[in-house]
Amino acid sequence: MSAKIRVGRKLESDAIIADAHCTRTCLYLSVILLLASVLYQILKIGYIDSAGAKGSRITRSGKARKPWKRRKARNAVKKINCN
Repeated sequence: MSAKIRVGRKLESDAIIADAHCTRTCLYLSVILLLASVLYQILKIGYIDSAGAKGSRITRSGKARKPWKRRKARNAVKKINCN
């Protein structure tokens, strides 16, 4: 991911940088949901699954918006679907 960001900065490509941020967000989501699922299987506490879903919601709303705000401000690239 950091290599992708470096390349995007060298090429001055907002699309590559936004894609790197999307990749990072997807990794965070995967880790959060994996941990929540493993903890649920071990502890059998239903609230852990809900906490994992809430954690994924927080991650998506905060991390995924940042590159889009930058892109909109520069008005340089077409909309890329990060979901």
